[in-house]
Amino acid sequence: MSQPQPQLQQEHHDVVCIGFGPAAISLAITLRESEASTSIVFLEEDSRQAWRPLGDLPGNVHMSSNFLYDTITLENPRSSFSFIQFLHNRKLLVDFTNLGSMQPPRVLFEEYLQWCAKQFRNETRYDTKVLSVEPAYSGNKKINSWNVFNLNRVTGQRHIHTAKRVVICVDQQPYVPASLASQDLRSAVIHSSRCMTRLNELTNPSCAHVKMAIVGQTQQAAELFDELFDVRADRQVTWLVEDSSLQPEAQSAM
Repeated sequence: MSQPQPQLQQEHHDVVCIGFGPAAISLAITLRESEASTSIVFLEEDSRQAWRPLGDLPGNVHMSSNFLYDTITLENPRSSFSFIQFLHNRKLLVDFTNLGSMQPPRVLFEEYLQWCAKQFRNETRYDTKVLSVEPAYSGNKKINSWNVFNLNRVTGQRHIHTAKRVVICVDQQPYVPASLASQDLRSAVIHSSRCMTRLNELTNPSCAHVKMAIVGQTQQAAELFDELFDVRADRQVTWLVEDSSLQPEAQSAM
């Protein structure tokens, strides 16, 4: 006789946000300050310990945009979540002013995002993998809400988070051209979001005559080229771009 399936745990919210990157943090702050009664939950696949709000890039470089393009300042300059408030809270305001730059170091800005994220620990579900998003219909066959089916990767329990609104804030997914995705080349092709974990391996002194190519002309590509060419000049690095010149520096927040 087959065992009955355990009933899925279900939670109801006004908003379900899939992912907890910089855009999701900005959404969390905006809703808390403008619609404090809104019930929102963030579903993040990474564990609390492994989660990082910014991509895996060299930490000694500066952001490409002004610190005013943080999560909330342009919307509410008096916000307690602003980058200035973070610096004041950590007693770093004078130190940052003395840097003489409007672009904060990447490592400092990531610390700021983590500081913001900690203030939403009760609304965030880490280790949660979203399996599907399905509509829930009312009696007149109109979509009444959305069911987000998800799995806790630690406990193995499945949940349903139901909400009127679902926001998707997942990071860009790594893309490797099919011609490079063969088994022979897979270990040699690394997306920029995961490259820093492999740099020590690729630049090990025991690996002689290593040649590396960077494909693309984004800010991440520029930072990687600078890191590899400057700090690890014992390796041949080639930067491949599609256009005849590099794009201007991006002016987005993150």
